[in-house]
Formats: sequence, C-alpha cells, structure tokens
Amino acid sequence: MRSQLEETVRALTGTSRRARREAAEAAAERTSFPADHLDRYPHELSGGLAQRAATALALIGDARLLLADEPTTGLDRDLVDRTVDELRRHADDGRALLLITHDLAAAARRGPRRRHVRGPDRRDRPRPPLLRTRRPRHPYARGLLDALPDRAFTPIPGMPPELTDLPGAAPSRRAAPAPPTSAPPAPSPRPGWPATTRSTPVLELDAVTAGYDRRAPVFRGASLTVAPGESVGLLGPSGCGKSTLARVAALLHRPDAGRLVLDGTEVRAWRHRAPRELRTAVGVVFQQPRTAADPRLTLADLVVEPLRATGRRAEAPGRLAELAPAVGLTPTCSSAAPTRSATDSSSAPASPAP
Repeated sequence: MRSQLEETVRALTGTSRRARREAAEAAAERTSFPADHLDRYPHELSGGLAQRAATALALIGDARLLLADEPTTGLDRDLVDRTVDELRRHADDGRALLLITHDLAAAARRGPRRRHVRGPDRRDRPRPPLLRTRRPRHPYARGLLDALPDRAFTPIPGMPPELTDLPGAAPSRRAAPAPPTSAPPAPSPRPGWPATTRSTPVLELDAVTAGYDRRAPVFRGASLTVAPGESVGLLGPSGCGKSTLARVAALLHRPDAGRLVLDGTEVRAWRHRAPRELRTAVGVVFQQPRTAADPRLTLADLVVEPLRATGRRAEAPGRLAELAPAVGLTPTCSSAAPTRSATDSSSAPASPAP
C-alpha cells in the first residue's frame, strides 16, 4: 500500500521523491490506516483496512469534488464517525463532497465544529448534517428517516419496486411483500457426507494462528466452536482478523498453527487439495461480492452453479425460486450480471445453504 500511496502522491501533487514517503504516511494517518500495515499488499488487508486505504488514496489530491461511494461500509462505528468527519473536512476549504451511502446515521452526523476564519466572524460553528433536510417531503424518504434507531425505528415492509415497472408517479412505498408459502422440504444430505449428531460440533477451531507473514500473524491462538443449530456472532474491531479467520474456516487460507475440524473430520489439506466433501461443506457470503462473483455469469447462474458442482442439479429450479426472494433478488436482478447490479444485490453465497 505504501507504494500505491506514494505513486498517487507523485501523480497528483508532484511531490519530490524524498517527501513522498512522509506524504503517504500523512494520508494514511488521516484515515486511521495503521502505519505498520503500509508495507502489506491489498489482499493481505481486511475489508475495513482496504476501505481506509481507498479513502486515503482519494484524499491525496485534494480534488475539487470528492465522490465517496459507500466509504464506511466495512468500518466500525467509531471509524465511521472519524471517516465521515475527515470527509467533511475536505469540503471546508471551498471543495465539495458527495456522499453516497446506505448509512443514514453517518449521513445525519453533524461532525465536529468548524472555525470560520474569513471575515470578522471567527467563531466556531457546527457543521450542518449531510442530509439536506430533517423533514423530507417524499413519503418514502420520510419512511427511511423514521427507520433510524434514534427515531421510531419503524421498518419499511415489502421490497423496492422494479425500476423497469414503476407506476406513473414515483413510488411512495415498497411493493407489498409476497404472500407466505409453505416451507420447502429439507434438502437431501450431501453424497458421502456423514450425518451430524447433536454431540458433534459443525466447526472447531483449536488454538489457530494465521496471517500473511509468519513474523507478524493477524491473530494468534484463536479457538471457536459452533454446534449444530447454533448461530455465533464474531465481533471485533476493523483489522483484527475476522475475515482471515473466516477464510481459514472455509479452507481458503492455511493457518500457521492450530487445528480445524469440520463435522468431526480434521482438516489436513487446504484449498483445491482438500477433499471435495470438505470443500463443498462450507458456504461463504463474501464481504466484497463484486470481486468474488464471476462477471460472465448472471446472478441466477451464480446461485445455481454450486448446486450443479455438488451433484444436486435437479434441485436448481426450486432452490433458485426459494433463495432469490429470501435475499431480496427480484426477477430483473436474477437475470443481470454482477457487474451490472448494485453491490447489495450481488451478495450471493458462494455455495448453497444445506
């Protein structure tokens, strides 16, 4: 990342070679990117660290107009506030900011006070919120604001209408939710995969250490057990190794030390060398779906492909009809390629749920 930052400094500011290193470190500091990670490659960064690196790259040139497309998606709440405040400072000296976000709390944040230094009035004044108005006129916009936790926290039922089939006027609410249907039959067990008993954990991590440099692992001695029927949340600050641990559990990253057991079977080989029944036992919802999805396939093909790969081709039509509405994929989205879909519409799992 250091070389990318220095290259951007050179291209946008013309800074001399000697001063580039200091300028790159200053840009990283503005977005709370840790200095000891500057010599890592992008694939060695967590989603939150990669997001901060991207923000640092964008801030270097002091552009007249800064377009920030979901700059806080992978960040902790504290880092969200700090990032939004830094982006707001960008607009203090006559520059402009357009923030595109799902995070209404971030958009409503006023940020720290700013000092007006021009003219006789030098008092500190609060920044206005990024939202243009606290009482929008459109019913749907009012519904979005009422869904904020510090307000009524009232969810909007249904799903957004198809953009290709809008009524004459802009919609004031979402399309009505589909009527409930009978529960689908449970899928058949994977061929060759042993039946799980209640006493056998689905996942066991025992004293696992992993990272991208043996001299400085991302985490050390992590232990975790997930039992059948159990849902476990893994919480931690940005960059602490949550995604790396998930990659280890999905057999995508070999740990430096420790044991991994899936349904009672200890894993001894990783990635393509692992047995097929182990590789297909774990489904993954990736943090960055655009880079995980094959751009040559439609979203429907991406959902069906894992079923074909695991010998369950006959289940494909029914599973697609079941999964698409469950994750908010409309018929139009299902027939589109990932590169032509919004990021939140392309977050399809890499393998089917059992």
